[in-house]
Amino acid sequence: MRSDAQRQGAATRAVAQLVEFGFQYPHINQLEILAAEENYASRAVALRSGFTLVDYCFGLIILESGAVNAAIYHLQRP
Repeated sequence: MRSDAQRQGAATRAVAQLVEFGFQYPHINQLEILAAEENYASRAVALRSGFTLVDYCFGLIILESGAVNAAIYHLQRP
């Protein structure tokens, strides 16, 4: 997201729409968000959206600088 658009709730609103969309399908019982461990803004969006941190795993996210640790968040169907 562009820096001038950050901290205005756009990412949280987008995740809310994706959650609503994803759970429209009865066979989807869990949603997942991956965020780089050091990406505190994205991790905060996951938590604000009701997701729970379940684990960390190295190499699921690869940045220009190389592989990083990923924080894995899950949300169960209500």
